Amino acid sequence: PVFGIAASLGLFFLAARFPAIIGGPFIGLGVCGMFGSAIRYWKLKQLIMPLSGCCLEIQTSCFVARQPWKKEHYEQCRIYFKEVQALIREAKAGGFYLQIPEGGESEIRGSGENRRCLFYVSPFGYPEEKMQAVYQTIKERLPETAEIYEYET
Repeated sequence: PVFGIAASLGLFFLAARFPAIIGGPFIGLGVCGMFGSAIRYWKLKQLIMPLSGCCLEIQTSCFVARQPWKKEHYEQCRIYFKEVQALIREAKAGGFYLQIPEGGESEIRGSGENRRCLFYVSPFGYPEEKMQAVYQTIKERLPETAEIYEYET
């Protein structure tokens, strides 16, 4: 709105005695501002990803998740509790990591990417209480051989 007002003032001043001196800078400022705002809006639009289809689900034998990852791509996992090697919690960030072995039934995949062994469960879009409940449930279902690291920063 500010740049639109500046451009309108420029048009108003064009009717003045010295139109180029008074109205020109206002019109230039308004046009440049609107152009800059349009570019900024376009860049912000590129950062926003729809969350439809994203989920965190704890089943009896595994954990399933689908969440935003990199530029318009999603990552997903199906991690069986019996295969989890480590559970790492970041208290400050609110999320946690699950580590699985190289060759097992569990899967972690990004869009078109090869199999990975570490999955970060992002708290983005979930209340802190829900993330804490998911973390505690996973922690309770892990085998005794799994290592648990909790970092309080």
